[in-house]
Amino acid sequence: MEELYLSGKVKEIGVCNFTEKQLMKLMKNCRVKPMYNEIELHPLFQQKDTVEFCEKNDIQIISYSPFARIDKRLFENTNLINISERENTSIANIILKWNINKGYIPIPSTSKEHHLKEMELDKIKLINLDKDDMKIIDSLECNGRIRFNPDTYFSFKTKIKFLLISLGVL
Repeated sequence: MEELYLSGKVKEIGVCNFTEKQLMKLMKNCRVKPMYNEIELHPLFQQKDTVEFCEKNDIQIISYSPFARIDKRLFENTNLINISERENTSIANIILKWNINKGYIPIPSTSKEHHLKEMELDKIKLINLDKDDMKIIDSLECNGRIRFNPDTYFSFKTKIKFLLISLGVL
């Protein structure tokens, strides 16, 4: 990836599912630090240590699964229902706005057309989440990982091996 970046073939490079510890190891051995870290991130699973490390090192967070796979702990949460009713929008849009206010780039997915239509940027821009709303959403943190755990799914050595292969080192 570094060679592609240094040769000008790509404008930006990033990693996926890297923890603070893994990013530190990577940054000790790379010429170009990643610009992005795509991680599972939603109100139930906020990965605060990784986010803090990325912010300190100017690595942009991309949040996948921002709706926690439509987890009931979000979509049936009384506080989120109240905020969405006050703002006249969906809970999904409230969660997207929370991501944007935090400085993350959310990448939602859906297979339902009506859900896609709900997620209009113009609507999301109009949502006003004040400090209290943000604290309410922040308080939903429960270490509630929804997707697979990359630390147990792929070992760090496997990730580095894939990286070295992609760089032509192996």
